[in-house]
Amino acid sequence: MYVYPRAGAFIDLRDGNGAEGSPLLGLGVGGTYRLNSKWSIYGDVAYQVVSSVIGEGTGQGGGKSNGYFDINVGLQLDLGCNQFDKASKKPVRYKYAVVNNEFWDNWFLQAGLGMSLMNPYGSNFLKNVFPNGESFGINLGIGKWLTPEFGLRGGFNWQNGIVGGNHQTWLDVYGEEGSSYKKGGYIAAYADAFFNLHNIIGGKL
Repeated sequence: MYVYPRAGAFIDLRDGNGAEGSPLLGLGVGGTYRLNSKWSIYGDVAYQVVSSVIGEGTGQGGGKSNGYFDINVGLQLDLGCNQFDKASKKPVRYKYAVVNNEFWDNWFLQAGLGMSLMNPYGSNFLKNVFPNGESFGINLGIGKWLTPEFGLRGGFNWQNGIVGGNHQTWLDVYGEEGSSYKKGGYIAAYADAFFNLHNIIGGKL
């Protein structure tokens, strides 16, 4: 299990709504379930905030920051050697020794499906997110565990590009119902800093 702060950009790939992009900040939690030495199932959820420029074309931006949930599930492939496992089996000479790894070790790739639950500032989340704020897409990521407790991941979510969501209305252009799906959808590109709660609290790999 891990937690992570997130920073990145929300990039609109559509034309006609005047919203090209926004900074993105978020906080998330997730975990992996190892299937074998190379493959795992991962899942995580983050709450992300974008600026009021996202949704202005619909009049639903509210003039303030807008938040939404990003949910992802998929497969993870571990690359290189797991040097942390090897190091844990060796005797430690010093009480406060730090375990690290070589550059090519402890990398991982992720690919899966994602869902966003969007709701403009000032709207009732429970009443308005379904069906007006949900969208679907794909997510890809690449990361590396630098120590047993800390890692980095970069990736992106492409919503409403391949997987359609014509019912979503928050990002529709005025008078164009279903336009949130037209002309490419939108991408959230991000960088995460992972903190492995299992290793921080339990001290085990």
